[in-house]
Amino acid sequence: MISLVLAMAAAAMPPAPRLTEEDVRAIRATCQLPETWLRYRAGEVHMTPPKDASDEKLGCMLREAIKNFPKVGFVGNEL
Repeated sequence: MISLVLAMAAAAMPPAPRLTEEDVRAIRATCQLPETWLRYRAGEVHMTPPKDASDEKLGCMLREAIKNFPKVGFVGNEL
């Protein structure tokens, strides 16, 4: 019974939104970012700005990404 309920709940959930390669290109254009800062690789979006990146450009990049994809996680930002 529990597995039936879980299967029904999973089937009813819409797929999570994902940024596409076109979305990434649009963000780079809007924020005037070099390609190396924001890349689309194998269905994932990689943000790798330099350490001396301006706050304005970083803010724009995150704001535009979150606008269409509100579920964002950070990996590899350990000091």
